[in-house]
Amino acid sequence: MMVQVRGGASVSFLMAVIIVGGAMERASIHSAQAQSSTEANTHEQKSKIEISFGQTRLLVERRRLAGIPYPTSSASIRSWSDVSQWSVAPDQGVAIRIPEASSGPFSLHCAQPAGGALSLRRGTGLSARDPNSFVQRDNLQPIATKYPGVSELVSPSGKQQVRDVYRFEDERIRNYWEDPQTFVLRNRDRPTRDALVRIQLTQELILTGSFDADDCFFSEGADIIHALRTYVRSMIVAE
Repeated sequence: MMVQVRGGASVSFLMAVIIVGGAMERASIHSAQAQSSTEANTHEQKSKIEISFGQTRLLVERRRLAGIPYPTSSASIRSWSDVSQWSVAPDQGVAIRIPEASSGPFSLHCAQPAGGALSLRRGTGLSARDPNSFVQRDNLQPIATKYPGVSELVSPSGKQQVRDVYRFEDERIRNYWEDPQTFVLRNRDRPTRDALVRIQLTQELILTGSFDADDCFFSEGADIIHALRTYVRSMIVAE
């Protein structure tokens, strides 16, 4: 039996109104969520740029990029906001600013690359292996240092070397070719020296950074390099 209410409306009619109203409200919420998601994706796309190093492609936040490389292919390109994609020519590169040491993957480490920036360069063919080629060519051999996990590479003949070369004995940071990660101390004629690190991340992508060659770097360098590798790898979308 149908129960009548004031105005002649039935309970079943009111129930139908409530159900339809609820469905419309849920549809409105879903639509708002979808629009919000679309806007967020659009903002993310605008805030990032795809940079290609041959087959290796990275999606990088524009705010992390330093100036446009010179020369450019077009005089109209004056900033990263003018482009949505960028292709790096062989033996060229771009610089990215890494997060502050107080946040992100570097918060536990005492050193950062000079200027808070890292160079990303494109290598091709055999030239891509240059970061470690002199080690094999000169047949450099490791000897222990006072820092655990760090070896100095010296000539077995004892001849004077043009470079002061070291390497980290850490399996986490072997390069693309599975070679141990090396670094070179520069500025022999200065009271303070810097350590140049070249990291072969993929066959065509080489990361380069310079650090103060102090106790911090010798003690925590492997962890710092591991953090840098992880940070840049998080940007790779294809390789």
